Amino acid sequence: MIYTLEDIRKLLSKASADERRQLAEIIDTDLEGVRGSRKQAESLTRQLCWKYQTPLGYLTRDPSFDEICVDVAKALKLEGLTKRETSCWEMLSRLIRQLLEQLLKEMTPEQRGELASTVLTASQLKEYYGTGTIDWGKVGAGSVLLAVKQFGGFATYKVALIVANQAARVLIGRGLTLAANAALVRGISIFLGPVGWILLAWGVNDILGTNYKRVIPGVLFIYSIYERLREEGQLPF
Repeated sequence: MIYTLEDIRKLLSKASADERRQLAEIIDTDLEGVRGSRKQAESLTRQLCWKYQTPLGYLTRDPSFDEICVDVAKALKLEGLTKRETSCWEMLSRLIRQLLEQLLKEMTPEQRGELASTVLTASQLKEYYGTGTIDWGKVGAGSVLLAVKQFGGFATYKVALIVANQAARVLIGRGLTLAANAALVRGISIFLGPVGWILLAWGVNDILGTNYKRVIPGVLFIYSIYERLREEGQLPF
């Protein structure tokens, strides 16, 4: 299934007001005076399209969200994904997993434990490892990655939020300020160094044009909204 910009408008209509405000900050648009979830979602979708395209392209065609995600994957040097092979959501999921895999390899055992404890609940950690007291020095990066994959759901949402936060920090100079997730955002400060290093290694700061540096964290943040709504059973499509 190809997801259109209209699908994204519907998705953003279901997002919280705080999430729409945050996305507006990421893509550098003003929602002042724009009232109502539908109108705000329309404005954000138009601005995302504007940032993604040249002015001429904006006037002559509407890209699908899949097309935008393909170009984001290319910009981040994520190989092996094309529009025909997978949906935009699976593409973004694989992008997040690839980053998480590299991130875990760069972390100390203590940092891996902190990440696992941030994105997984205590009961999930106990279920997966068979104990509530875990010696992270004996737990490899692959084990943590598999644990996050197994539970998915809000764990995937939290990881996506972490990645979107740091992508925004690296590319536009400031991270997320979501009031509903203040504790999560504060709790991930230990990961910012490794995430930033990997993003820079992928060459994202070499991408020409200020707009693309806003489209990438914007798309990653939209994916975190998608994951939250999917887990809560509120997807509009």
